[in-house]
Amino acid sequence: MRPAVQIRHPRPKKIINPYQNSSMSYALLVIIFSLILLVGVAGTIFPALPGIPLMFAVTLIFLFFDRFAHLTVLNLIIFIIITLASITVDYTSGIIGAKYGGAGRSSIIIGLLGLIIGIFIYPPFGGIAGLFVGILVSEIIQFKDHNKAIKAATGGVLGVISGTVANLILALLFLVLFIIFSVK
Repeated sequence: MRPAVQIRHPRPKKIINPYQNSSMSYALLVIIFSLILLVGVAGTIFPALPGIPLMFAVTLIFLFFDRFAHLTVLNLIIFIIITLASITVDYTSGIIGAKYGGAGRSSIIIGLLGLIIGIFIYPPFGGIAGLFVGILVSEIIQFKDHNKAIKAATGGVLGVISGTVANLILALLFLVLFIIFSVK
């Protein structure tokens, strides 16, 4: 009689968190990604850097390495909300400030064009100067009232500055939450 042939079944592969047995390498990963997130915090002040959208992209890359072992879907939703709030503040703060200062619709549009042109001519502060000059010149040409023009242009600049402060607070919140969620 021939002996029965044994068929070996391969063991199923376990999905293993690469940082499961090495808390040191995970801690190093969190530190490295936190330092990269600091670039995003700086980006909220300097318009040449993308700010919070960069921070969100870095978080997605971290999730690729982490495989949702530490950050949860709920954490990701919180980061999405912060990112969307930041984008909303970016696009509306100057407009709201200019509108509050009394600027007309066409002056706001010209101010936004000035902001875009100013960023390229004299980064990072050219955007604010371009916004101010755009609204100021447009208001003077349209209404011939220098005081109203200065008030409207100043409102636009104050709106941008307020938006920058709000984005800085959101970026710091993003960073702190990233560290808290990653370490838990």
